[in-house]
Amino acid sequence: MLTIKDKFIVFDIETSGFNPELHKIIEIGAIKVVNGKTIDSYHSLISYKGRLNQEIVNLTGIDPSDLKDAPERKTVLSEFFDFVGDYNLVGHNITQFDNKFLWFSAISVGLTPKKNGLIDTLTIARQVLASDSYKLDYLCTTLGIGIDNTHRALDDANLTLMLFKKLNEQFPINITPELVEYQSTSQYGQRIDTKYMARNGDADIKGIAGKKFCV
Repeated sequence: MLTIKDKFIVFDIETSGFNPELHKIIEIGAIKVVNGKTIDSYHSLISYKGRLNQEIVNLTGIDPSDLKDAPERKTVLSEFFDFVGDYNLVGHNITQFDNKFLWFSAISVGLTPKKNGLIDTLTIARQVLASDSYKLDYLCTTLGIGIDNTHRALDDANLTLMLFKKLNEQFPINITPELVEYQSTSQYGQRIDTKYMARNGDADIKGIAGKKFCV
């Protein structure tokens, strides 16, 4: 069981789209909490050379030019995994979105996905609140949490932390971190990017053996 007094990391991501097996993480923001106090944070944009959908640009305010000189995805994910360590992860819709993106992003660059415990504030809110919407900004407004910026990773991580604290204060509940693993459910499979595959490298390519590819 996890309480607000334990140690955990709240994180949020921004992405190039909404399919974890096809689209890319373009920003990660995270806050490390111990005994109810923020002790550290992590933030990085991620290099992305493709064309961003205008919907994503409008939603996040992130322009492709912002990502051109950002660190590579494998570098950022490695840094983030080091930052996370064995801490439980808190996020809003973390189970079906943020952590799912992390899982398939790790596979795509030859990293081992993290299997940390997950606490989803969306799940908690649905259990204790009757609301017209369970979007992060709507819930924060409903519960009197001030909003300055949204749809940037570190800002939304901070909002999620405040929501998590508020839910703990108003609705004392037992929270058991959930361990989740993901299986590919789409035609894209567990994609490994060719740029991270090298002769005699350590990328596991067994998962793509026998599949068809369009180059």
